[in-house]
Amino acid sequence: MRRMIEAGQPCVDVVKQTYAVRRAVVRLQALILENHLRGRVFTGIREGREDAVIDELIDLCGLAGR
Repeated sequence: MRRMIEAGQPCVDVVKQTYAVRRAVVRLQALILENHLRGRVFTGIREGREDAVIDELIDLCGLAGR
């Protein structure tokens, strides 16, 4: 995007690109969270670390709400 701005690309094109980047980041976060839930969370609960797993999920929910 910096190059787009330096090259004098129209603002609308730069803004569209920022939206595309933001959507890609959101999709990546969702994929990482899904893998975390299916893997580490399940394992943590199975190993008896429910409180730690729940605390971690609460922290993640707090980050998502910001």
